[in-house]
Amino acid sequence: MKESYLEVIKAIAQLDPPLFVFGGIAEDVLLDHELSRPHGDIDIMVLRDELAQRKRQCELLGFIDFEVYYEPIRGKPLVLGGHERSLNLELTLCDKDGHDYYCTDIDDSGDLRKIYLPDDSFGHPPTLIEGTPIHTLSPRALYQIRAALDVTRSFGGFRPKDVAAQRRLKTALLGDQTEAALRPRIEKFSSAKQQ
Repeated sequence: MKESYLEVIKAIAQLDPPLFVFGGIAEDVLLDHELSRPHGDIDIMVLRDELAQRKRQCELLGFIDFEVYYEPIRGKPLVLGGHERSLNLELTLCDKDGHDYYCTDIDDSGDLRKIYLPDDSFGHPPTLIEGTPIHTLSPRALYQIRAALDVTRSFGGFRPKDVAAQRRLKTALLGDQTEAALRPRIEKFSSAKQQ
């Protein structure tokens, strides 16, 4: 039984193969080398074809009975959530397209859009927190995911803390990237009503 998100993050770091954290906790890890603010959950990005294995890993940490939180295409969930007492863990699924690009599908006001993740998404070296190596998505992936969600408004627009996090990511870790390199790749592929 884990008492805090930091304990869960440290336990995740011991898993093999590693789970990749993203969202606000990943930003704390990369920018502050600590969990510097309260969090409502831990966001983990997993490949859809590894879901069974990744759920087993999460069960070892006490997170069981995952339920679908978001399913833009019937029968193809995007976000699953599990709980362990007051702690919440969300698994966001991504796929590989026919060209081996990482991508995920979202509903953008009735249109289905594919958000592509950058090639380096799962290649960023782990960050040490209190001597524990934490695997996160790459800074560019974090930046592009949030930018894509702001463009599509799938989960609402930017909050002030999102604007601040984007600015910090860009300044601290992505200063050598051009605007074009940071722009997310988003493609419409059908109407949600057709699914």
